[in-house]
Amino acid sequence: MKKIILAVAMVVTITSCTASLYPIVEETNVVYAREILGKWKDDGTVFQVEQYLASKNRSVPFGESDSLLNPVTAEQRRANIFMGKSYLVTFTENGIKQVYEARMTRIGKWLFAEFMPYKIDLDEDPFGNYETGYSFARVEYNSNKIQLYFLNGDKIKSLVTSGKLKISYEYERLFDNFLITADTNEMRAFLEKYGGDAGLFNQQDVVTLTRQE
Repeated sequence: MKKIILAVAMVVTITSCTASLYPIVEETNVVYAREILGKWKDDGTVFQVEQYLASKNRSVPFGESDSLLNPVTAEQRRANIFMGKSYLVTFTENGIKQVYEARMTRIGKWLFAEFMPYKIDLDEDPFGNYETGYSFARVEYNSNKIQLYFLNGDKIKSLVTSGKLKISYEYERLFDNFLITADTNEMRAFLEKYGGDAGLFNQQDVVTLTRQE
């Protein structure tokens, strides 16, 4: 587990957020909105949001056919539908190009997005030999603005490790790495219960994206 905690720390490069080992989005609850496709800007950084299957940043495994675009089996067809409702978010920060895979889902009365590292220039491990990690944000959007309220990693770590919040986790004290290990159902139940608790979201680091022409 220590190796997983250290490797998954990459996910927090988006903002100061909580990393989770498991996703919150599945085939049965994925939500897709075409209106968030396009170019958006926050604090001088331009974010390109593309449909996953249509993105030029999508990787096809070397030597394999592109089964996502040309599905044959029932499993491949389900993957095609699921990935067709997913996004790739691309931006450059400090000269480093970063691509994140993203999806949305509705939990209770809130809309949430999950993000995971997909492809990052200067990655020390370009072959991706690390465990996937996810970060979550509550989403509010209209045609010209997207606001992402990420979970406050420091606040949640403090509450969980002190026993004030109950959720499965691992904590590596030497490097101060905190990882939520709750499975998908437990994490969705947690977000349904606490999705409206402003104190658990990083109010000072809200990502506000404005539409670019």
